[in-house]
Amino acid sequence: MSTHSTDKNEVHHHESIAMPETAYDGQVRVHNRHITNEPNPKTQPFDPIANPAPLGLAAFATSSLILGLINAGVLVTFPTMAVGITLGYGAIGQLIAGLAEMRLGNTFGATSFISYSCFFFSYGIMLQPQSGFLADAAAGGLQNVEWAVGLFQLPWAIFSLLMFIGTLRQPMVMRVILGQVFLTFFFGMLGGFLMNPVLTKVGGWFSVTLAITAWYGMAAMLYTPENTYFTLPIGVLHKEE
Repeated sequence: MSTHSTDKNEVHHHESIAMPETAYDGQVRVHNRHITNEPNPKTQPFDPIANPAPLGLAAFATSSLILGLINAGVLVTFPTMAVGITLGYGAIGQLIAGLAEMRLGNTFGATSFISYSCFFFSYGIMLQPQSGFLADAAAGGLQNVEWAVGLFQLPWAIFSLLMFIGTLRQPMVMRVILGQVFLTFFFGMLGGFLMNPVLTKVGGWFSVTLAITAWYGMAAMLYTPENTYFTLPIGVLHKEE
């Protein structure tokens, strides 16, 4: 799913999560398919708003860390707290970020954040006893539970692969984040279909590293000269002066 000189540099990449490069003057605008420091009155007939990407990445990271630790076997039980974080922060935080990206005209960011918001919403709902998912799955035995989990992650693995391909011209940090999202769902899906706990744990650890990378991306966007004494690199591919 960020940061510095007084030069008016312009960073180009196709419809991506709003992540400004090192030339950040606090007036970053996202419009059409580009990130730029210059407002465009034709595509931005509204007052500027804050960059929503840090919020979306923070919400994604927090929920991914908890779910990753559970799948990796570090937490042997599924605490109720995990459902609260999934719904209260992972889902709502990314939904707000996605709607803000949509208002900015950023199709990629809006699609990414809102879709993964829906994932956390659906995952949290499924884990509620009232939904009947756990009872129905358990009625068919362990194999039925594992297959249900694998089937649930299958379309998300496909979606994440497509989103990862869409980051190939984006900053390196976004490619790493979406790549780890795909690997998390991919190994989780295989672990469910093959009833292999090792593969499930591998997916869990990818979710943990994903959380760390997402927090890094968040920090790279927040650490500007106005806020800190240093900045973080994000690996921008294309820069035009």
